[in-house]
Amino acid sequence: MDLKALTEQLKIHEGFRNHVYQCSMGHDTIAYGHLVSKGVSKAVGELILQEDIQEAIDEVKRNIGFFEDLPGKAQEAIVNMSFNLGISRLMQFKKMLMHLRDRNFSKAADEVLNSRYATQVGKRAMDVATMIKECEKDG
Repeated sequence: MDLKALTEQLKIHEGFRNHVYQCSMGHDTIAYGHLVSKGVSKAVGELILQEDIQEAIDEVKRNIGFFEDLPGKAQEAIVNMSFNLGISRLMQFKKMLMHLRDRNFSKAADEVLNSRYATQVGKRAMDVATMIKECEKDG
């Protein structure tokens, strides 16, 4: 069997869609005829995660001018929040962002912990705040 030829033929017959659609049988489908109900393998999940992380990084870089001047752990914390909330909701953390810009990491961490976000995501917010607070000792 010529797997490459079969793959190319299936790509033509199935077509690629980057969003969920209903196939001719009425099943939710994505990509090249992949049934959503089948789920995805961990390997595919990892690929999707890497794409989503890069998308979050790109959004943060476009929207937060001082992002690349922050210590690595603060960058990771901001991307984590953007990944979870989306960039528009992250940008509503005006005081936190101001404190990050001013390199007042302790106050920025407090803003994370004293938010509705913290009550909604619990340990995740504590982890994010800890990452930010750790930047105090690194400068």
